[in-house]
Amino acid sequence: MFEFRAQLMCSALLVLGSGCGATQVRVSRLAPAEVTIPVGKPIAITQITGAGSDRLSAELTQAVVETKRFQVLERQQLQPVMAELGFSAAGHISDETAISFGQMTGAATLIMGDVLGDDYDEKVTSVLGKCTKDGTVYECTQFTRTAEATLRVSLKVLETETGRVLAAKSLSASRKRSAQATDTEPAPIQAKDEMITECRTELVQSFVAVIAPHEVTESVSMPTDGDLPELEAGHKQAQVANWPVAIEKYEAAVARSAGPEFDDEQRGLAKYCLGVGLAYSGSFDEGIEQLERALALNPDPMFKSQLETVRRFKAEAAKLAEQQ
Repeated sequence: MFEFRAQLMCSALLVLGSGCGATQVRVSRLAPAEVTIPVGKPIAITQITGAGSDRLSAELTQAVVETKRFQVLERQQLQPVMAELGFSAAGHISDETAISFGQMTGAATLIMGDVLGDDYDEKVTSVLGKCTKDGTVYECTQFTRTAEATLRVSLKVLETETGRVLAAKSLSASRKRSAQATDTEPAPIQAKDEMITECRTELVQSFVAVIAPHEVTESVSMPTDGDLPELEAGHKQAQVANWPVAIEKYEAAVARSAGPEFDDEQRGLAKYCLGVGLAYSGSFDEGIEQLERALALNPDPMFKSQLETVRRFKAEAAKLAEQQ
């Protein structure tokens, strides 16, 4: 939980905009992996089939190494074992084969899969319109050439001790580019390799998040009230990730909003901001308590949504602690 808190407090927040009595901020935090694989365990990226599979395997291997969480086994050392066990060209193995592979190589986890498709297409469309040249208006045709690349992969993670599938993912990523010209078709874009590479990088990062903790960005709405300037003062501190001072400001707003000149809606706003400040600095239980009080005073859907988000943060922090 400490690492979760440090990540929240030390990450910079970027103001997205203010309006309608609220400021939207973005917060970076560390999220847990989807599946828990013990740190330091040997992991093998064995067999990925399909067009461009060698590149996918190489990038995936590099990305897993860069997590610095696992002992990644060299592929050339795995080849004799894969051949002996008869890994199928289709990329599928039985539970018994996975168990034998683990016993023979020491790998605790096995990653394998398929490239299902690396599609690329260019299309040209046209629209009739009016153009102007030297002050003269004339009919013209606007041509647009659009290139689209899509990469689709299927990857799975197996536990070699039992042969159990820990995770199975079908992932896809797409890229588009376009060029325009008047009264003539644009030249071919011819960017398949570059666009597929971008897709592959995206998919690799998505899959690594399945097996390793990773940074994510959350957006949170912080309301303001002209009668409670402490809220805006707290938001300014939150914008620079100074949560301790922000919490002090929010506590001051809660204390002042208890006065008879304030209504329950304003009291709810103050408690909501205090709850967010506490939760986003890692004090989940205290934050949940304040958010529940805010919701009781002011049944704003935003309050309910943030309460659910903070409860998710708490559960993920516990899971993250198990993965350290």
